[in-house]
Amino acid sequence: MKTKLFFLLLILLLNQASAQEKPSQTLRGSTIDKSIKTVLSFATIELIGDINKNTIANKEGNFKFDFIPVGRYSIRISFIGMSRCY
Repeated sequence: MKTKLFFLLLILLLNQASAQEKPSQTLRGSTIDKSIKTVLSFATIELIGDINKNTIANKEGNFKFDFIPVGRYSIRISFIGMSRCY
């Protein structure tokens, strides 16, 4: 009887833990100025929406946001000497 009760409680706890996990996504991209075909190294990238996060592109202009809740977001990119892009 105790063994059955233990396994029942274990199953309920595992089910509860998995139900709380929310799906997430990874958002990645590159910052390139189309007009002069140049990589924008170290540009600032901001996510605008339900969450507000920011990151900085690397030397090659690549950026990545991990564990972002699934949804739609706007992205704002800013770089010194250029106007902001949405």
